[in-house]
Amino acid sequence: MNGHKFVMVWNIRRDGIEERMAVITQDAWPVPTLEPPPAHETPPTNMYSKDIIDGLWDVQDAEKKMLKEHAEKYGIDLKSFK
Repeated sequence: MNGHKFVMVWNIRRDGIEERMAVITQDAWPVPTLEPPPAHETPPTNMYSKDIIDGLWDVQDAEKKMLKEHAEKYGIDLKSFK
């Protein structure tokens, strides 16, 4: 039907369930914005907080063997990922 997809959508809330049809099209374009997008930061700031970064686990020992086998099988140079 003209490249459109018709799907059933349910909105489930505490006060009831609303059932409706939705139309999805590949020809949809975003609407123009009223304001320009914000300027990019140079260099970009890290999106993770210090607390998150401090809590990261070092799992290299656990995954090193698997990564090496995968890299050898598919001809990947692991040094290029550092």
